[in-house]
Amino acid sequence: MYTFRNVSIDDIDFKSIYIKISSEAIFVNLLTNYTAIYDDSMKFFGRNGISHQKEPYIDNGRELEEYRKKLGKFTILNKTANVSVLKSDAYGCIIKLTVII
Repeated sequence: MYTFRNVSIDDIDFKSIYIKISSEAIFVNLLTNYTAIYDDSMKFFGRNGISHQKEPYIDNGRELEEYRKKLGKFTILNKTANVSVLKSDAYGCIIKLTVII
């Protein structure tokens, strides 16, 4: 497992980038406060995908909502990657990549 903190890519600041490699897949999570990645996925990924709201939960007496948008499969370096984006008041935005090896 690898974790990189405070990384900037194309004017987007990521609080952390988490990478886990197994014999079957590579998992990458990119965490940022920049929620426009979720809101305008067409601009960033070229597709809107299927979105749904997870059940809200309570944290310190405050109701927090979480949304997930499945963007589907992409080809990255000749490998298939499943991509989804999550958005929440609690953490901002997470881009989740699962690359099948």
